[in-house]
Amino acid sequence: MICLNLFSSILMYNYSLWRFEESFVLPNHTLTEFLIVFFMFPPIILIFLSNYPKRWVVQIAYITFWVFMFSWTEYIAIRFGLTTYHNDWDFYWSLLFNCVMFPILRLHHSRPLWAWLLGIPITAFILVYFNFSLENMK
Repeated sequence: MICLNLFSSILMYNYSLWRFEESFVLPNHTLTEFLIVFFMFPPIILIFLSNYPKRWVVQIAYITFWVFMFSWTEYIAIRFGLTTYHNDWDFYWSLLFNCVMFPILRLHHSRPLWAWLLGIPITAFILVYFNFSLENMK
């Protein structure tokens, strides 16, 4: 999750799908990204994985809870202008992404190769669908 987030931020530097705007705490996207990736994601991932339930019915509820929490946080950030969307990305794409990200995060914990095999076509779809091209790279 951390590596892919940083990779996408670097790869899509000139063609962002979303951007963290200046706030009273952090002055730019890059510093906000570093705060999220290095200080928020590690404990979130540890909490998510360490409390992952065994029964599949409870797993669905658990993943739904995390998708809701991530999506709700993003919705608040959008409403307060702390995050903006670009290049046809919107809240619904983020919601769908969260629905895919949490199961793949869990899959990566138990079967990393399968997670990568699923993640590669998803990444390719995002790059193609949102018209990312090599010319957009810095």
